[in-house]
Amino acid sequence: MIHRKSLVIVILAILLCSANARAQEREKAIELLQSLATQLGTLQSPENRARIGANIADSLWAHDEKRARALFISIEDDINRGLRIRENKRADYSEMVFMQLRSDIVTRIAKHDAELALDFLTTTAPIYDKWPPAAVERERDFEITLATQIVASNPDLALKIGRESLSRGISDKLLPLLKQLHKKHREQGVTLYKETVRKLRDADFTRSRKQGDFARLLAEYLTPPVADELAFRELLNILIKEASASRCGKPDVVEEASYFCDQLRVLLPQMQKQAPLHAAQLKDLAEEGVPEPWQVIDSHYPELQQALESGDLDDVLEVAKKYPQMENAVYWQAVRQAQANGDIERARKIANDFNGDPEMKQQLMAQVKAADEASSLSDEELAQVQTELNNTTSGEERMRSLALFANSIGAKNRATALKLLDQAAGMLDATTPGKDQVMSQLGLSLLYCVEKSDRGLAMMESLIPKLNELIDAAAKLDGFDTHYMRDGEWNMSADGPLGEMLNYLSQKAPYYAWCDFDRAVSLAAQFERSEIRMMAQVKLAQGILAGPPKRLRF
Repeated sequence: MIHRKSLVIVILAILLCSANARAQEREKAIELLQSLATQLGTLQSPENRARIGANIADSLWAHDEKRARALFISIEDDINRGLRIRENKRADYSEMVFMQLRSDIVTRIAKHDAELALDFLTTTAPIYDKWPPAAVERERDFEITLATQIVASNPDLALKIGRESLSRGISDKLLPLLKQLHKKHREQGVTLYKETVRKLRDADFTRSRKQGDFARLLAEYLTPPVADELAFRELLNILIKEASASRCGKPDVVEEASYFCDQLRVLLPQMQKQAPLHAAQLKDLAEEGVPEPWQVIDSHYPELQQALESGDLDDVLEVAKKYPQMENAVYWQAVRQAQANGDIERARKIANDFNGDPEMKQQLMAQVKAADEASSLSDEELAQVQTELNNTTSGEERMRSLALFANSIGAKNRATALKLLDQAAGMLDATTPGKDQVMSQLGLSLLYCVEKSDRGLAMMESLIPKLNELIDAAAKLDGFDTHYMRDGEWNMSADGPLGEMLNYLSQKAPYYAWCDFDRAVSLAAQFERSEIRMMAQVKLAQGILAGPPKRLRF
């Protein structure tokens, strides 16, 4: 029998060894990124230099800020070069790619240095003889998105960007910026809110649906006591004045104002509470009846969607408190989001906290229970599931189901998950050669790596020669079906089946890295095109530095 003190020593030793191993992996990842940074000059494509360079700089910042900063600055020329190429026939598409790449790089920089991000955005601004309206709006939206991202680290700069944007007109991107400022730095938020309300004094809501929708959403998104009460009341009065002038609710309503009047009905309760004297002018609109429940939910859905995209479940649940009519939809989405994040305990708590419709609560609890039980079936239940799968007519469908089921139970039953994956892998040879077979091989190799099985990397070792053959053939056939090449190199935003496969590998690289980093890096080195090899190794290194990935959720 092991003495308790000895057991503690053994556990501490294991933890120490694990920590040392992780530290060594991190050092290897940093060294790999530093080595790849020296190879950027060998690339011909401005897009690839910028894309790979930005990835490296982002990951190196915490370890070598000076070098990372220099890398970000160095790729400004590559972005400008890509944006200003007009000679080739595909200039419009190329410009779209570089505009998206520019936006992605600004987002990366903003995580580290807000002012550098703004400098990058300004330095790489497209040059037009005369800026088309769409380009002006796009540039303004870039700036506001940046301001929203840097609220926590630099609220004064975020306010400055918001003000400059506001001076050029109303953008719906201001809504999330205003909300974030109020949440994290209310003083700056109130300042921008008041200036936004003043800007709306001159808006024409009946002729511009965009401005009308913005004003309505602003009145819904930010209310007292979070919003400044006087400014909020002024906003409502502006809307009431416009509604009264447009004859909302009356038989002779101004024709172009019908949409605005219909949307305004959702705000009537707020108007009657905050500005009862002025709201009395809209009694005819109120007499038309309250909005249908589906109309209320539809009008508030953008706020729910924005909260879901932010990833903050507390923000998502706040939507339910604010709009009780949406409680069912909000809690259902929140439970699903928690499950997608792999946080089954949070999903269970959200379901338990739901105090609405009892039938809905049962559905939420069943959803959580089903996800939990799927990973802890008994041997008899597993045998029954396999029997049912064996009775399916399609071998490919059976293989796919086995793989998905293995992933769902792997966290609690690794041994059984590996047996199921072995069964699925045994069916590969019977599948039709081609894209679907290769994708199945990639998917199974990934699931093996999730379970820390060497078989996943062994499968990749046999796949890479085939991928190299496909890449070589695609490069020779470039332009026949899909444009895989740009500036003499493989472009990382390539469409088409092969582009999808490589992008899939790029996104899932952390799972291969955490299975066996050294072996994964060596396998990536077998890609014959240097730009693909470099990007693959960058993604592996990033995976290590980002920490262990969450289990896959399908």
